[in-house]
Amino acid sequence: MKEYYFATEFRMSFNQAEKTVLSALSNRGFGVLTSIDVQDTLRGKLGVETPPYKIFGACNPQLARKALEAEPRIGTMLPCNVILRETGDGRVEVAAIDPVASMQAIDNPSLTGIAHEVRALLQAVIHDLSGHAQREASPQAPEDDLIDAASEYSFPASDPPSYMGGAAVAGPPPEEQDKTREPVTRAPSAPEEVKPTKDCP
Repeated sequence: MKEYYFATEFRMSFNQAEKTVLSALSNRGFGVLTSIDVQDTLRGKLGVETPPYKIFGACNPQLARKALEAEPRIGTMLPCNVILRETGDGRVEVAAIDPVASMQAIDNPSLTGIAHEVRALLQAVIHDLSGHAQREASPQAPEDDLIDAASEYSFPASDPPSYMGGAAVAGPPPEEQDKTREPVTRAPSAPEEVKPTKDCP
């Protein structure tokens, strides 16, 4: 079956995930027109208990206006639904409708470009949220934490410590003495310059 949604799954509490999803939608230009608490609705109407499940009606105002101008009855398919549901073991799934797939039944070429614009934005939302799944899949090792903590106080590679008299000194090593300066002592350059001392035999 052809996919009609984009989704990602990661470990996070449901309440925190809801805040994270709403923030991700806002960052990509979506407002949330509706929020349906499916768990609460089914509990109240049917007296049944289900895992936490919410449906958010996401809308990008500029693109919604373009879609309504191109197809006045497109409102029957708006807003774009994004779901958040608990999957167990402290994990949640976020899924968004693929507007290109949902609008294929409408014979209006003017909607094609708009649908692709909305699809790109919703895919970006899911991609942003996928970062939580990637961090979960690649946890930092404890030794990496120690390295990161120690690096706060380490010297940069371009500025190593120098050692003077056995004591570490922060900063670059002292500049070398000018090699062109004449040394304090020198070897005699001619035999007549050698003068014996009084104690010599």
